[in-house]
Amino acid sequence: MIKTKLIYNPHAGEKWPMSFHDPATRLEDIHDLLKKYEIEFDESPTSAPGDVLKLTREAVKAGYERVLVAGGDGTVGEAANGLIGTETALGILPLGTYMNVARMLSIPSNLEQAVMVIKMGNVRSIDVGEIVSLEEELVDGKRVNEPWYFLESVGIGLEADYQKKYLSWKQGHWKAIFGLIKDMRRFYSVPLHIELDEGRSFDSHSHIIMISNGPYMGAGLAIAGTAKLNDHTLTIHRYRMSKISLLLHIMRIKLFGRQNHPDVVKYTSKFVRVTSSQRRPVDADARVFGKTPVSLSIKPNALKIIVGFPEVPRDSAMLSKKTILRP
Repeated sequence: MIKTKLIYNPHAGEKWPMSFHDPATRLEDIHDLLKKYEIEFDESPTSAPGDVLKLTREAVKAGYERVLVAGGDGTVGEAANGLIGTETALGILPLGTYMNVARMLSIPSNLEQAVMVIKMGNVRSIDVGEIVSLEEELVDGKRVNEPWYFLESVGIGLEADYQKKYLSWKQGHWKAIFGLIKDMRRFYSVPLHIELDEGRSFDSHSHIIMISNGPYMGAGLAIAGTAKLNDHTLTIHRYRMSKISLLLHIMRIKLFGRQNHPDVVKYTSKFVRVTSSQRRPVDADARVFGKTPVSLSIKPNALKIIVGFPEVPRDSAMLSKKTILRP
């Protein structure tokens, strides 16, 4: 049997009064399904923020071959940070709303089907993005002394400011909603200098710079539709458009998938450094970090993860054609 650790937040779903999920029922369901598919496991519930990373690292040291995390993209991302560069595989039990990482890897949103995927054990290696250096090395306002990795994307500019205020509002600081409205009203652009590999660089007044590892981010948006999780490169998008154009562009992405726009310029690079005349906040996978200047790089094949099986050809685009998922 594969030595397996289950990490689960017993209070998942309790932040929002309108949550439709009963945490106790969900945990019971997970136990029943793992037993149904004869997956033996040990369990470590979380009790405080940051526990997922701590428990994941402890599982690696204890010799677990597989870590299963039940939660949303934030939980998945935190667990991934504890598994980078190890032989321990990550398994996802999706309990979040958008589940971008699961979507990118053809992991079903249905809990039983996700357990079936874990039982089949199709393990692949994917790339992760690495925040190499940052002016203020903070994660969610707390100073860190080690690199942080992202699976989805990094935002700089209006998107990062929005994310910072949104997270503040989500944590109960209701006045942050006024900051959200203010940012949308002023809709500022940020003077930036971007350096890429092979000596490339450019200056830009952009509303948003997105640096992506995979195609999806945020509310299930295919912002970087051509990015793949094993192409060993970062995909950079520079946005410079009116407020109305940006909103319409996002709506089209949400409704119809990836969209091209003449005011969105794409680059690819293994390394990115962003500096600005005015220091701007940086967010990665919905976590607020420090401020510019920031340096990022791609870390190829850094994470072993249990993946699903795409049903239609377009789902295979999340990984390169050389490594299309097969049963």
